[in-house]
Amino acid sequence: MPVKLRVVNSKNPNATFQVLKTPYVIGRHKDCDIRINSPQVSVRHSAIVLRDGKPFARDLDSTNGTRVNGVPVHSGDDRELRDGDKLWVGPVLIEIAYEVSVDILGADDSCDYSDTQMYVPALPRPAPKSGGEPPKTERSPKPT
Repeated sequence: MPVKLRVVNSKNPNATFQVLKTPYVIGRHKDCDIRINSPQVSVRHSAIVLRDGKPFARDLDSTNGTRVNGVPVHSGDDRELRDGDKLWVGPVLIEIAYEVSVDILGADDSCDYSDTQMYVPALPRPAPKSGGEPPKTERSPKPT
């Protein structure tokens, strides 16, 4: 299941990252997947780990801790992340978002199709009004 991480309190309002590998490391080091420039974030602070298609938060023995929805994540005790969960990496707030994919075919797959006519069912005609004229249709001549 594709997972996106949105850094809520970033200076860039569009700071969104897609987890494409495991572990997906968050920290200050230049080799981290999400690099956070804050002295309160450890060099390798935390990680998102994918197991059985589900994302888990893992603290990497950080100084200022990792929390999910305000509850601390202890080293060695991964916490499952659900859609909408809030992940705190030191002072940084990250929102978890699951992407629902409807693409069943792969990017390199193709599918054949044939042209078809769109079927539009005929609508029932309204009942004639009492005491009068028959209903006008597209074929009726316009009154003069």
